[in-house]
Amino acid sequence: MAITYLAGNNIAGTASDRASLTTTHLLTGTTFLETDTDDMYMWDSSSWNVIAGDTATQTLVNKTLTSPILTTPQINDTSANHQYVFGISELAADRTVTLPLLTGNDTFTFNGFDATLTNKTIDSDNNTITNIVNADVKASAAIVDTKLATITTGNKVSGSAVQLSGTSAIENSTGLRVKAALAGDGLALSSQVLAVNVDDSSIETSSDALRVKASGITNAMLAGSIANGKLSGPSIAVTDGSTASNIVPGGTLTFAATANETTVAQSGGTVTIGLPNDVTIAGTLTVSGTTTTINSTTVTVDDPIFTIGGDTAPGSDDNKDRGIEFRYHTGSAAAVGFFGYDDSAGVFTGFTAATNTSEVFSGTVINATFGDIAGTLTTAAQAGITSVGTLSAITVTGAGVFNGDVDLGNATSDTITATGRFDSDLVPSSDDARDLGTASLEWQDLYLDGTANIDILTADAGTVGGSDIVTLAATQTLAAKTLTAPKFADGGFIADAAGLQLIIFDSVSSAVNEVTVANAAASGTPSIAATGGDTNIALTLKSKGTNGIIIGSTADNGAYLEFQQKAAAADPGAEYARMYLKQVDAENNAIAVKLQKGGAIQEVEITSPRAVCAECGRKDGAKDPLYDFERGVMVLDLWCGHSFEVPMQWSQINGS
Repeated sequence: MAITYLAGNNIAGTASDRASLTTTHLLTGTTFLETDTDDMYMWDSSSWNVIAGDTATQTLVNKTLTSPILTTPQINDTSANHQYVFGISELAADRTVTLPLLTGNDTFTFNGFDATLTNKTIDSDNNTITNIVNADVKASAAIVDTKLATITTGNKVSGSAVQLSGTSAIENSTGLRVKAALAGDGLALSSQVLAVNVDDSSIETSSDALRVKASGITNAMLAGSIANGKLSGPSIAVTDGSTASNIVPGGTLTFAATANETTVAQSGGTVTIGLPNDVTIAGTLTVSGTTTTINSTTVTVDDPIFTIGGDTAPGSDDNKDRGIEFRYHTGSAAAVGFFGYDDSAGVFTGFTAATNTSEVFSGTVINATFGDIAGTLTTAAQAGITSVGTLSAITVTGAGVFNGDVDLGNATSDTITATGRFDSDLVPSSDDARDLGTASLEWQDLYLDGTANIDILTADAGTVGGSDIVTLAATQTLAAKTLTAPKFADGGFIADAAGLQLIIFDSVSSAVNEVTVANAAASGTPSIAATGGDTNIALTLKSKGTNGIIIGSTADNGAYLEFQQKAAAADPGAEYARMYLKQVDAENNAIAVKLQKGGAIQEVEITSPRAVCAECGRKDGAKDPLYDFERGVMVLDLWCGHSFEVPMQWSQINGS
């Protein structure tokens, strides 16, 4: 039999163990847990009664089921003669069914159940809607034209459905067509095709275009030649603005050149007026136009000042740059450069790889080399400045890059103020060779959000996460700390909140045995055990002075000593023993021992004899009796304080 003894009058074993169990000495209320069926039974002094279990049929009332697992659940109808039987398909994984938050009573809707759906949205991409007739479409419903497809099938739209104006050039005739009246003078309509009437004399159609024939208009069409009288005048007047001459038809018009200024040439009736290779202009030259191009290898200008942007200042900002555009070659490709005034930035600048967009330049800012410069550098990048002398004051606006070794200030007389924020790591030039502050000049507060790797930390005081840093000499309270292998000095102790000793640790040199304190999971039992290098180790509990060891429990009658192992291996059967303080009745307690052997449990009480005092009526019972052999009496001292003598007849049955 594999019966396990449990706390109280509890037994555990298989169903066959319970069937073969001797019930003669079982106490009423003893429970038996069948480990193979998970059914719980209770002994009522004559039979076993199931009180809970998997195989028992029971009606549950006012029970709360937490995460129950149901297999083919059934629900009775109102008369309990039919059931809703829930069939479950095989799932590939767990599926969660979430019920909505209802604001009132509602009804489940199923495939075969007629129901009216309210406030439901049907996704047409994942659902198919069938059997919709005209009566199902509300009169207020409308389909926007963007939802309509193009009608390509004939006879699907009646011409009468198209509204036409009374004066329209299109009419309805089982469809839409051009009105015959549309063909007026010079036009013809045939088979709904408009054509232009051409007599094909001097005008023709070609590639659906109307044009004059290559032969053009003949003299015959002009009804004779054009005489001089038909012209606007008998002569052509030529003038230079002050002097005029008339050239009659058939006369000669002569173009004369000016030396070093113009050239004149005639060929085939064409007069060409040009400039000689070397042009000398004695007066003022004014060139007006969109573009003026000078292709010369050398240009010399005596005027020391160029005026760009007009001879007068503009009346408003035209948002155009002013300067010189130049063309160059990068060595791999042709490019455009610019140097001048950037109107949008309001500074003088230069660009390489420049782009001219309506006289507004952009590109790569040029690198420039200058001698001594007086003023303030305001541009964002000054990469071309390779070295400077001693500067009394400098202001850099924008991003600045300082390459090479940089020394800032005098170590004893200058101060450096960083008003901006660092956007990089602060890394020393060598490891373990640079200090942050000194013993006499300390930084005030240090803020870190991350990991601080410090070889040695020396702090007057500090906190971590709102708690004080633990120091060796300070008296501090630790919270939520995990101590791994902490060491206590000989005679060291754990104190209470007032600093008073709770547990004192007494050490022994070269110790190999120790005490292990273990907690337990639910339904488990915490333990204090002797452990160590020796095989057999006793555990000693000592009281102080003349007092003993007290065993207690939070429950009434719950304290006991349990012996879980046999004293000798030769003892028959699986045995367990338990010693505890038992309440015998309202006035008496006893030391009781429960012994289990062969599946049966027997309780033995160790107590003084029960007695009722004849003097005061107390039922506390008697103490250990005293046997007075000389007088032949037994003296009984009662717990109430009264004593009585009981006459006895003694006879010795052994001895000398």
